[in-house]
Amino acid sequence: MLSLVGWVKAQALINVARTCLKSRCAAGRYLLSSRASAQYRWRVDGTVRQAPTRPRDVRRWAAPALTATLGLGGLALLHLRTPGAHSFYPPCPLLRLTGLYCPFCGGLRATADLTHGDVAGAFARNPIVPPLLLVAVVAWGRWAWSRVTGRHWRPALGARTTYWVLGFLVVFMIARNVPGWTWLSPA
Repeated sequence: MLSLVGWVKAQALINVARTCLKSRCAAGRYLLSSRASAQYRWRVDGTVRQAPTRPRDVRRWAAPALTATLGLGGLALLHLRTPGAHSFYPPCPLLRLTGLYCPFCGGLRATADLTHGDVAGAFARNPIVPPLLLVAVVAWGRWAWSRVTGRHWRPALGARTTYWVLGFLVVFMIARNVPGWTWLSPA
């Protein structure tokens, strides 16, 4: 089913082909269609042939490859220079200003524990970070695959899901800061 715009473009291309036939163009000469439908080549005799496709563009891999390189470089830095042993990592601004743990306090140390293979230690530092990293890896893989295949994919949460996630983070932050509940503290 053609849309109105597609139908108008097709009619314009047919008219161009008919005009060329009336003006006795050389047989076998190709007419390039408009820019919007340049994927087809119209022959003078009215038959349609699909234009040769270009090889896959290397630029499609640029953004996913750069993102993976930066992410792996960050993980290598965390593996070599753990946050507990080296003090050049910035402290949490909310913890520094108010003394309260934010939902992501201990996230760097949890990620460093994951790079060393200590999954239990990562969950002890921050139970949100390991599942969040898994979601990030899956989302990166989906994004990279969509770039390679030429399909657009943008990760988007609906409004209801966003409110649930934000509500969960607020409840988690409150639970981390309850006096006497040290099992959720990142220490």
